[in-house]
Amino acid sequence: MEIKIQVNSYTIPNGITFAHSTRMADSWTSHSECIIMPEKEVGSNELSVNVFEGNTDQLRLERPTKNPIRLLHRYRNLDMNGKFIFDARYEIDTNVGHYIVDTIPKILTVKECLSKKIGREVDIYAILREQPRKMALDVFEALGIPVIATEANIRGSIVSMTGIKTKESEDKRIDDGGALMVGNLKDIYSNFRKKLIANRATESEKIFISRKFTRTIENESEINGILSDHGFKRYYFETGELSIQEQWQIVSQAKEIVAIHGAGMSPLIFNMNGIMRESGDLSGLRVIELYGAGYFVDWNRRLAAVMNAHWCGVRGKITPQIVRDLDDGKGGRIHESSSFRIDPNTLKLALKHSASASYYDRRNGV
Repeated sequence: MEIKIQVNSYTIPNGITFAHSTRMADSWTSHSECIIMPEKEVGSNELSVNVFEGNTDQLRLERPTKNPIRLLHRYRNLDMNGKFIFDARYEIDTNVGHYIVDTIPKILTVKECLSKKIGREVDIYAILREQPRKMALDVFEALGIPVIATEANIRGSIVSMTGIKTKESEDKRIDDGGALMVGNLKDIYSNFRKKLIANRATESEKIFISRKFTRTIENESEINGILSDHGFKRYYFETGELSIQEQWQIVSQAKEIVAIHGAGMSPLIFNMNGIMRESGDLSGLRVIELYGAGYFVDWNRRLAAVMNAHWCGVRGKITPQIVRDLDDGKGGRIHESSSFRIDPNTLKLALKHSASASYYDRRNGV
């Protein structure tokens, strides 16, 4: 069985990244730099959902491993005849944020398409690696997706996404089914978003999502002090102190978000404050993304675009090591977990810029 899916186009508005102060622009005085992020059109695309009776090993997704126990478990067979199976063991990675914006949108879309095709409600079972993180299991449970955690070869009705046609072929990083579905995320999570809004508790409308373990801010106390003075409340999501539902509730009602780049920003797609406003009026939801100079990807800028939110970035201090590793060593992920320093004055510029977000941002640039 093959089902075609149309993915919506969307526009990523002009944006600004405020970079750590430097003397590169003025040899006598250190200044924060403003990097213009030009508007980008992401064209519509067509995906193909394929369903066949067989085994997961026919997908040829399995990755090499030297773990003897895992190798042994891969020789097992699990019969799930009569059930629809989506093998998520070899998706981008086990990052909870990627599950929310990549893997789960695929599964929910397939579920809707198959239910309409067959004429009855169906379940799609997500297959995860053995011993998944509790937070990952909580995400799938919250969104009503049954999970089987195993390394075994599974027999059943196997579901996959293939046959991608993209008008953005030059952007190699997002040429896969889940990433190309960004334009549909607003609609995919529409019903769940309404449930969150209906049940939400009272939380701060200004939130600061920080990190304690990796990708931390070296001068966090100073940065938190500035944000606290502006009315922001700090949260840590990766510690497990807050449940997945609590995290989503917090992000879903925020009107201003300052956050370190990472999975904690993915719940942007559950927020209605931007999409409740006229398209192009970016004052409903304002996002400031903090990231180190050694690692930046534009995932959250894309999410902000489809959620009709104003986005700007704050980049940390560049060090000689970062320049060496990225420009000379060509190591894109070497510093993805590195700590970084944020310039307080640069953050203040971003806060001022974010506060001025209006309908005219799209018309007159940034």
